[in-house]
Amino acid sequence: MGGINQGSGYTYEKSQNGVSLDILPQASGSNNHPFKVILVKDGTTWKFKVVPGTVNSKVPTLDGTLLDNNPAPAKSLGSASGYVYLDMTYNEGSGFPDTFTVEYDTSVPADTDTKAHVALAYIDFSSAIPKKTAQYVSTSLWGERLKCGSSTAEYYFSRA
Repeated sequence: MGGINQGSGYTYEKSQNGVSLDILPQASGSNNHPFKVILVKDGTTWKFKVVPGTVNSKVPTLDGTLLDNNPAPAKSLGSASGYVYLDMTYNEGSGFPDTFTVEYDTSVPADTDTKAHVALAYIDFSSAIPKKTAQYVSTSLWGERLKCGSSTAEYYFSRA
């Protein structure tokens, strides 16, 4: 009887306790949508990719690379559960968002006068294999920044 071979879309590990088969999510197909977070395994490192989406017709970056680049950028998860989120900057005289990136951290920062944040997904790393347990955004977005007097700016987002 032949052994199991590594293949495209799955990996396996064999130990004294048995065999573990990991079926990895695919980044292609018609079930993708803007800002969909996809987990991928690169050797022994877990990373995430984000399907390109826009806010006010602008594409964000992930570690300095536009999401719609080919090949798509990927970011390491580390080993802590957390949120994949958009970090958007407002600069007076520029359209909102002026610049924005996709980030990963254990929490989503609070909005400020010059920064807005939108959670895209939550990744649970409580076991050896991370799992995306929530996908909060499934479309491109339209966003507005409103500021009245000395009050902290407020941000509103809707489906594009």
